[in-house]
Amino acid sequence: MNKLTAKKCREMFLNLFEDKRQDGITLKEDLYMQALQIALPILEQQEQGEGEWIEWGGKCGGNDQPVIGMVEVKFRNGNTQKSKASDWYWPHDGIESDIIAYRITPEQPTNHSGGNNEL
Repeated sequence: MNKLTAKKCREMFLNLFEDKRQDGITLKEDLYMQALQIALPILEQQEQGEGEWIEWGGKCGGNDQPVIGMVEVKFRNGNTQKSKASDWYWPHDGIESDIIAYRITPEQPTNHSGGNNEL
């Protein structure tokens, strides 16, 4: 099985983007392009090593949330917090609480009763 790399993802996205610009693409191809756009920063982060900050400009092809799962976010005012990506407000409003960067954090394993394994 071929593994999707950041280089291949970027290449596929740019090819679709060029096709869209020149001749138009199908809805399926457009959705595929959006998925590649979301996947690219995640793949880049994985290849750079866990914990690298990914800059965030506030918009992601019509979808304001760039990732799913647990993330640490950095706000315009410099504060950071960790939570599920879906807990955050991702668009930019030009205020101190705008998210300007994020990084994916590993989800904490849970025991069978649903609690955290940490003591």
